[in-house]
Amino acid sequence: MSLTKNSEKSYEEPRFRFYQGRQQVYELMLQMSDRATKEILIVTTSRDLARLSLLGLEDRLRNISKKGKNIRILTEIDHKGIADIEPYIEFADIHHISLPSPIRFVVIDTQETLTTVTLDDSMSMTTKDDTGLWTNASSFATAMNIFYDAIWNLATPAKTVIESIITGQLPQEIKKLFSDKELLETFRGMIERSSNTLDIIAISDSIIYPSPTDFTKLISKNVKIRLITHINETNIDDYSTIPEKIEIRDNSALKELELVISDNVEAIIDIQHHSKNKHTVWSNIDTYSSTMAQVFEDYWQRSVPIYMKIENMVETRKINEFRVKLIEDLMHQGLTEEKTGRITGKSGKNYEFDIVFKSPKNHILGIYILFEREAFNKILELTTFSSDLTNITVIILSSSELSVEEKRIADLYKIYSINEKQFDKMASSISQIANTVDQNNTSENFFNK
Repeated sequence: MSLTKNSEKSYEEPRFRFYQGRQQVYELMLQMSDRATKEILIVTTSRDLARLSLLGLEDRLRNISKKGKNIRILTEIDHKGIADIEPYIEFADIHHISLPSPIRFVVIDTQETLTTVTLDDSMSMTTKDDTGLWTNASSFATAMNIFYDAIWNLATPAKTVIESIITGQLPQEIKKLFSDKELLETFRGMIERSSNTLDIIAISDSIIYPSPTDFTKLISKNVKIRLITHINETNIDDYSTIPEKIEIRDNSALKELELVISDNVEAIIDIQHHSKNKHTVWSNIDTYSSTMAQVFEDYWQRSVPIYMKIENMVETRKINEFRVKLIEDLMHQGLTEEKTGRITGKSGKNYEFDIVFKSPKNHILGIYILFEREAFNKILELTTFSSDLTNITVIILSSSELSVEEKRIADLYKIYSINEKQFDKMASSISQIANTVDQNNTSENFFNK
């Protein structure tokens, strides 16, 4: 019984209070800082730090730090606010963070917090548009402390940022980008700063895909641009206006990764696991940039030059159009299409053909449509599985004559080759081969000499 009474006696209901007006809020902040026993955490603007100095908080915090208490301040640093921040650097640990709008919150010893509801960031010391919510609810204070530490670990030390502003060079840091707007602004900054090289992995409708104006601007600065993208029938027209000076390669494996590297000194990586789980990071840390550059080079080596991709697309389109016409014509001549386009070998493995037909007497014809493609490589490929496919007739269609060596190997393995530029003649030749096979009452025994 006594234990229950003691526990009830020690329990204190969490309190919440609103403070209206700058004078009340600042007076509360002074009282909270005096109650600190271990640590004071602050997020606010540089102008707010300047106002607090006028009220005496700077001196109060200086004295508190001399007693061994830790003071951390997160604020946005630009060239206008350096003078407001420098006095605090002498006794507090300060990091830079971009603030989308004026905010302020304070955490004392993970025991009490002050959170801004509205904040007028003018230098007025009497404005009523400064409202704070104070609470000593432990769960809320703990959550705010965890949130603060998470931001702190991503933020950049103030001295590094100030040195960067003075010298005009970006500090080495790593930042997580939380929105498409922030990603676009960061990408635009990289475009402006780029002076030597710009390497990009992105598709044409991506946020980090340069516009025609961007390309023109970069070329005028003699920036060497390399682009890895994925070209298909739906977006091929997007590449028709890109200047020839830009090196473009296609990689059909691109799905989730997007990457931008400027001058090999700063990089954005955007990995879209799915719509609700993006991982977007910018950094100019040397090891990070060099690692991303190696990633790009690996993708570049495994990608296809754009002219080859377009040639293949044109070739594929021609083959598909030809294939439809050929199937229709051969069916009119009594052949039956095997719609799977596959022939199963003795081992059970399936082999893909452009067209598979059966003659009137059910002999199988496997057809490859090459047009301008290399016949030699296809013939050699066919010889590698000669022991697995028997009793079928293989036909290669090409718009150009086979070389002497290609003909020799084709004849050796009983591969028919039809070299015609006119569609109707190709269909007629295939029909004649089918009739010949049927008349002989056996296949030409492809792969059986």
